Amino acid sequence: MKRSHLIYALLLLGVLGLVALAIFRGTHRPELYTYSRILMGTVVEITLKEDRPGPADAAFTEMARLEALFTTYRDDSELSRINAMAPEQVRVSPEVAELTGLALKICRLTEGAFDPTVGPLLKLWDFVGTGNVPTKEELEGVRRLVGCRYVELERDAMTVRLARKGVRLDLGGIAKGYIVGKAMEVLKKRGIGWAIMNAGGDVTFYSSDPSERFRVGIRHPDRAEGLVGTLVVGSGSVATSGDYERYFIKDGVRYHHILDPRTGMPAGGLRSVTVFSRKAYLSDALATALFVMGREKGLELVEAMEGVEAVMVDEDGSIHTTSGLEGAFRPVED
Repeated sequence: MKRSHLIYALLLLGVLGLVALAIFRGTHRPELYTYSRILMGTVVEITLKEDRPGPADAAFTEMARLEALFTTYRDDSELSRINAMAPEQVRVSPEVAELTGLALKICRLTEGAFDPTVGPLLKLWDFVGTGNVPTKEELEGVRRLVGCRYVELERDAMTVRLARKGVRLDLGGIAKGYIVGKAMEVLKKRGIGWAIMNAGGDVTFYSSDPSERFRVGIRHPDRAEGLVGTLVVGSGSVATSGDYERYFIKDGVRYHHILDPRTGMPAGGLRSVTVFSRKAYLSDALATALFVMGREKGLELVEAMEGVEAVMVDEDGSIHTTSGLEGAFRPVED
């Protein structure tokens, strides 16, 4: 039996102030080559075992192309056109149609805990600014514009329509994972047999050797340089959502940015959720969705999904994992 070659990648997962380090143990210490570029509002790093700038550049180019389709920060993007032309049908590219379909599928799977139309609620709360606690009336008014039922996708005709003016389609909760997954496909097609891609703390691993494993450190919600535990995984993607990523305090109350689209309020019960799956877009979207769903419903959903695992930290610091991580997750003792 071939002995598994274990790669230690200590990754502080999240969105802000995160570090990814690859530490190789044993007698074989291959030289690593890291290429970086600012994309999707963060630093994206591609680490290879070979000095292959060509494939890395091709992957970055693909990421930039897709970002231009999905961003809502440019008026000429396809998503911006969909939002501006509501309630008219808009013809879209295959990639926008595909990602919209995936977002709607996850919205239904999570019973609205993940919703690609949550943008108006996030704008109302103003987490990127000084923060605003909306009134009950303001919340009710904006909530009428939130719901994946408003998004109509015609896959054959390649069109997307928002059924109500004022509804905004925002794929930010799933687009980064989708883009990283497509970039990893570019690397594979260019003959790359091993790669780590770190996009703002959400990390995707690939090895052509199915026995190879990566050790991932999960950030402690209250200690930026501390870990709650480590996770050993094969090729796939790990993403984390936590209430420490973006928040503000008003009148002594702390409000974080992970909103429940069904209530308009910050989700409660958990501090962080880490998801591993074979598909980067799924890890990306489910990390947020499970946080909103809460521990019991979130674990129940993941247990029913093949190839998906999760680690949850609740409000009292207790750690909960899916059954598939038995022996693969090791908590860090305080």
